[in-house]
Amino acid sequence: MKKFLAMIISVVMMLGVLAGCYNDYRLKEFDIEVGDKITFGKYQDEKIEWEVLSRHFLPNEGKVRVQLLSKYALDCKPFDEDGVTSWDECSLREWLNNDFYNEAFSKKEQKQIVDTTYFNYIGDSRYLTDKVYLMSLLW
Repeated sequence: MKKFLAMIISVVMMLGVLAGCYNDYRLKEFDIEVGDKITFGKYQDEKIEWEVLSRHFLPNEGKVRVQLLSKYALDCKPFDEDGVTSWDECSLREWLNNDFYNEAFSKKEQKQIVDTTYFNYIGDSRYLTDKVYLMSLLW
């Protein structure tokens, strides 16, 4: 039953959103606006298309921080290969922040992706920090 529930959760998440991340852009790219479509990274020989969900100017750092949402599902992975039902311990979270992160983004692109701390509603860890994550309906 746990594996079935985890698979259902995984499929629901895959249908909506696969990955999001925050990126820092330097002065020359301040013209990025909410709703813009950009390419950033490459996965399975395809450029990854993203939509800009939010944009914040950081005056003390001379940067614009944007939150990106992948335009398409990037892969189909189970929520957890061992039947774990919490996001903080699942294999999908591990894959996003290790295998996917290292394969999809160059070293230069990885330097632009900032750690994002967010509230986890289910599981033992209440606040999690990731580079790439699945967005929740509760965002």
